[in-house]
Amino acid sequence: MRKALILTAIIVLVSASLARAEVKIATCKLQDVITKSEPGSAAIKDIEAKSASLKGQVEKMKKDIEHLQEELQKQNVVLSQQAKADKELEFKRKVRDYQDTVQAYQRQVKAEEEKVREPVIDVLQQVVIEFGKKNGYDIILDVVSPGILYTSDNLDVTNQLIVELNKAWREKKK
Repeated sequence: MRKALILTAIIVLVSASLARAEVKIATCKLQDVITKSEPGSAAIKDIEAKSASLKGQVEKMKKDIEHLQEELQKQNVVLSQQAKADKELEFKRKVRDYQDTVQAYQRQVKAEEEKVREPVIDVLQQVVIEFGKKNGYDIILDVVSPGILYTSDNLDVTNQLIVELNKAWREKKK
């Protein structure tokens, strides 16, 4: 009986000390880590470069539509009903083509973003895991994610993760 009482007391003391163990938590702004790091900023430049020509094409189509609309308004009174109907049909077709092109452009840019960012995200995931283990963090949270209402600036490890990601990216390139 006495042994059981001592054993129970030890279990209670160990449980109490474990319950008081601190959980080490850090926060970061994941989007900042991506955009301010070397691989992230390189990915952004790559995406912008690839989308520049497509953007020029979309802008040209937009100007053509605006020009056609101006023509329709200017010639509205002098055009015959048939000519007016033809111009309006042409205008509607160009607007539809423009909308289709914009949607295709958006899909293509999104696909390029995925393709360029995927390797960065893969390295970043490993960096965060290694950083957390190395620095003894139990949890690292993204402050932009829903559900976090407040965090102390002392918990923010964004800049440290940028440094670690840059280091890991350079090592991966070797």
